[in-house]
Amino acid sequence: MTKRAWNNIQKRKTRKPSAREEDSLSFMVAAWLELALRGTGVAWTHFPAGEKRTAATGAKLKKMGLHPGWPDYFFLIRMKIGFTVATVFIGIDLKSKTGTQSQTQKDVQAEIEAAGGYYYLARSIAEVAGYLKGHGVDLRARAV
Repeated sequence: MTKRAWNNIQKRKTRKPSAREEDSLSFMVAAWLELALRGTGVAWTHFPAGEKRTAATGAKLKKMGLHPGWPDYFFLIRMKIGFTVATVFIGIDLKSKTGTQSQTQKDVQAEIEAAGGYYYLARSIAEVAGYLKGHGVDLRARAV
């Protein structure tokens, strides 16, 4: 085996999880959320801060206050806590089967949780559904 072939094998072993895999999961989750949350009163959005951008666009977004490490999806859910009704923030970050959090993402998770919000990692629609159900959301579509 040539040195070049060996180096290519090593690169494949250490390569980060495929962005395409996470993109594909995100497309499926978004389509499912459109159905599952329709009429539930849950406010949600995808937060596409992790995309590759030009240096100029990155500098502009940073100047506007964009911070790295935030989860992919944001949810605002009204739920009963004891005798009061409160709005709860939930952030869900999608990962591929082998994807892991960066240190920046771990730091943001700690900030969100310290502020009283919830932060979850999900690798499937079923996991997203489980987190939302756990907060009392009456989903309108089954997770597949």
